Amino acid sequence: MSGYSGSGKTTLVERIVGALVGSGYRVATLKSSMHAKGEEEGSDTWRHRQAGSSFTIFIDQSKPADSSADLARLLKDAEGGDVDFLIIEGMKSSPFPKVWCLGDSDDLEDLPTNTMAVVTWKKSNEVERPSVPVFHTGQLNLILDLVMREATDI
Repeated sequence: MSGYSGSGKTTLVERIVGALVGSGYRVATLKSSMHAKGEEEGSDTWRHRQAGSSFTIFIDQSKPADSSADLARLLKDAEGGDVDFLIIEGMKSSPFPKVWCLGDSDDLEDLPTNTMAVVTWKKSNEVERPSVPVFHTGQLNLILDLVMREATDI
């Protein structure tokens, strides 16, 4: 899940992780941020774990993750890599396919070229239609279908 600050990325990650874990999958999360890692109650990584993430990897500018090999190395270093899904929050400039979380002031003309869908908190009639599917956050089952269908091996 990528997007600008305040666009609902962490909330969407929580919902997706909770649904996948509730279906019996083992899920890890990766949080990319320009800010320092926060472990205190209420931080994004804390929220990931509360949603059911088996573990959370935090990366900043000092930990490169520009390829699948980098992600595989991070997973192996963290917990042996034994998960069904790795849900990534952030990394908006990465080469990985992404679901773009649309904030109130986001311009759809600036979507990264590797965006496979947009998720919005707005009413659907308030969103101009890009060339990718647009989901409302209330359509969690459709978002989960997309995540499961488009997941790639690391």
